[in-house]
Formats: sequence, C-alpha cells, structure tokens
Amino acid sequence: MRFVAGFIGIVGALAGLALGIKWLSDLHSEVAQEVIPKVVEGSSQARELGAIRVATYLLLVCGAVGLVVSVRVMARKGQRLMNALVLVVAGLLPLAWRATACFGVPMALARLLALAVTYNTRAVAPPSPHSMPYP
Repeated sequence: MRFVAGFIGIVGALAGLALGIKWLSDLHSEVAQEVIPKVVEGSSQARELGAIRVATYLLLVCGAVGLVVSVRVMARKGQRLMNALVLVVAGLLPLAWRATACFGVPMALARLLALAVTYNTRAVAPPSPHSMPYP
C-alpha cells in the first residue's frame, strides 16, 4: 500500500510542479511582459492575474513538499497522520486560488492511502526476571 500511495503522490507532485513551471514561464514570457503593464489596477483582470501568480508559486512549493512527503510515505518515515495531512494540504491549497490547478488532487487522494500504510514499530521486550536485582 505504501508504494501505491507514494506513486500516486509522486505523480501528483510532479504534475503540480510541471504546471507551476509552465505557468511561471508563461508569466515571464515576452507576451505577458507586454500585456501585464496594460492591465488596469483593481480590475477583474488584475485580480485574476494576481490569483494566477499566487497559484503558480503555490503549485511550485506544494509540489516540492508533496514530492518529499510522498517519498517519506514510501520509506515509512515520519508520522502517518502528519504525512497524510501534509499531502492533503499540499494537494488542495493551490485549488483555493485557481480551480485549474487541479493536478494536486492525486496528492490529496494519496492521503487516503497514506493513512493505510502501516509503520514498523519495534516492541521492546520486557526485562528478564533473572536480570532484576533482588529486593
């Protein structure tokens, strides 16, 4: 189950990173550099441009975080609930700014599988009665 959760999380993180890189290159293209100064401050276009800019940086950050956490899930490192919480936040946070930033949804789905991953816990054997000092 950990490999499935890790794989889905990695695919979602890489897709989010790819979309973030694409949007970042679009924001810094020559066409955008000509159009952006012409956008009137306070207009709906300016608000949308700001939302795209925020969603771009969120996709990049959340994609990187989701990639690291997905690898941690595959390696069974960290706490299970914390890994699942980070995956769902990293997957759904860019959607708060842009509905087209949906490539993080697989990371949110990987959360369900990350909760099912069992972590190895070593039980400590009780001390032998012969090794205890007598009272």
